[in-house]
Amino acid sequence: MSRYVVDFLLDATYPRCVAGRIAHTTANPRSELQRFVSTAFARELVVRVSELLAPAGIVPMPLKGVLFQAWLYDDASERELVDADVLVPRGRFAEAARLLEAAGFVPRPQRMSHERSFENPAIPLPVDLHAHLFPRLRYSLGVDALFARTTLNSNLFGYPVYRPDPMDALAHLIGHTTNNHADERTLGKYVRDVELLCARVALDPSDLADHLHRAGLGRATRYALPLLAEPSTADFVDAVLRQLPPDPLGAALARGARRVIASGAPGARRGTVAAYLLSKSVGHAVVAAGAAALDQRWHATA
Repeated sequence: MSRYVVDFLLDATYPRCVAGRIAHTTANPRSELQRFVSTAFARELVVRVSELLAPAGIVPMPLKGVLFQAWLYDDASERELVDADVLVPRGRFAEAARLLEAAGFVPRPQRMSHERSFENPAIPLPVDLHAHLFPRLRYSLGVDALFARTTLNSNLFGYPVYRPDPMDALAHLIGHTTNNHADERTLGKYVRDVELLCARVALDPSDLADHLHRAGLGRATRYALPLLAEPSTADFVDAVLRQLPPDPLGAALARGARRVIASGAPGARRGTVAAYLLSKSVGHAVVAAGAAALDQRWHATA
């Protein structure tokens, strides 16, 4: 449905917009306007979800693209996205899902317990509701601790939401990059996210390295952070990597994962295996992979 709505908006508004907002760019004007429209829908979606959850005392935390659009980018449409992700406090996921469904959001088939995607006929962009940042047992970023470090913010979206701590926002980006076994072919928007986050917030490399290590993301950081570095952030990335506790096996696994993932097709199964081996230990990787397999099987047969 979203394709037809966006096409309608483009057909209706493009002639009037050429001389305005998008006339300055040499990029495809239609693509520019698609991103502009998607940005507007994403913000509306966060506000709508927040309004629906507020009477129950649930204040969500926007994540990833929709968060970074509002927080880091001067031109929000520069940050492409395909959905809006929000996290809710521990123990409120099922209630939040029921509230969205009662308000007309249509749930997609659920594949994993930690998140569920919903569509709204009035807003042609899905929302991903999260109970946790990552699949069960993958890392150690507990939801209670995440919300304890947040800042209540009414400026980003014009409605109260929790903005994550900058170190948690970066940790989520690192874990997401690793979980999706992304490489240089698919990382463009995440590289820009890191660049803008480092420019906006003064992060201490030692504190960040300690935070990532305690969150079980040391090996994931060794894999992802070098891929996310730009010339403007290279010194910072090097400093963070130097501050991580020594882990020769983790460093070797990260180098190997980059080679394996770069040499395969995006999304290939061997990339999934390599990404799981970047958990905080090999034993932990086996347990986390087993839990994810059981979770997927349970939802496939439910």
